[in-house]
Amino acid sequence: MAGQGVDVRRVTSVGSLDELHLVARDLDGMERFYTEVLGLGVEFRHEGEMVGLRSGKVMLVLTRSRVRARGASLGFTCRRLDATLRRLRGLGARPLHPVWGGHWGARIAEFRDPEGNTLYLEEPQGIRRSDHHHHGSRGK
Repeated sequence: MAGQGVDVRRVTSVGSLDELHLVARDLDGMERFYTEVLGLGVEFRHEGEMVGLRSGKVMLVLTRSRVRARGASLGFTCRRLDATLRRLRGLGARPLHPVWGGHWGARIAEFRDPEGNTLYLEEPQGIRRSDHHHHGSRGK
C-alpha cells in the first residue's frame, strides 16, 4: 500500500509504537539486567509472569517463556556513550565490537542482554532523528 503512493496515515488509525514485548526464559535475570544495568524503571509487574519497563514513550514488556527470544534487536538512544560504556563494562556488559559509526553519523556500541538479544546504544552526532536509518547490525 505505502509503495503505491497511499498516505497510510489517512487510511489507518494506527499511532506510535506503545509497547514492545520480549520473551524471557529467566524473567528475574532479564529484569535485573534491564533495570540495574540499563537503568529502565519498572512501570508494572505481574509477579512471575511479566514486567513492564519504561523506556521513553515505549514500554518494554518482558514476558516469561520456556524459550528465549530469537534474533531480537533493540536500539536505545544514548547520551555520553563513552561514560555509559565504562559504567556498563563495570557491571559486566561486554560490547561486541569497538564503537563504530553508523552511515547516518551516530556513534554505536553493540552488545547482548543475558539471553542473547542484540542491543545497540546510539549516540547521535549532530543529526536529526528523522535522518536515522539504522535497521540491523553493522555492515548491513
